[in-house]
Amino acid sequence: EELRQAEEAAQASDARVAAQEKELARAQDKKKALEEELRQAKEAAQASDAKVEAQEKETARVQDINKGLEERLRQANEAAQTSEARISAQEIETGRAQEEKKALEEKLRQAKEAAAAQAVETRRFQDEKKALEEKLR
Repeated sequence: EELRQAEEAAQASDARVAAQEKELARAQDKKKALEEELRQAKEAAQASDAKVEAQEKETARVQDINKGLEERLRQANEAAQTSEARISAQEIETGRAQEEKKALEEKLRQAKEAAAAQAVETRRFQDEKKALEEKLR
């Protein structure tokens, strides 16, 4: 009877050991699956970090390009303002020169009129002189 009880106890113990071995195998499989999941998560995190780094580099590159373009735009605006100021000054100078030209043309016209009047007066005096000379003869 003791032997039978001992065998039953051994069988029960073997069954418990087999159940524990199965549970251990399941736990080890679960551990492997979790380790694989962790490895994949780490790889994904590294890939994500690399993407973020590449995006940061691209953002910095685009910002540099934008700064360069903004500087070129600022310089172009300054050049345009300078050019506009020059054009305005030239327009003012052109206006002055045109006014001066008109004034000189008016003086020339008046001088021509005076010269023509003087010529008429000179002829009249010459004619009078000739008439007087003839009377004296």
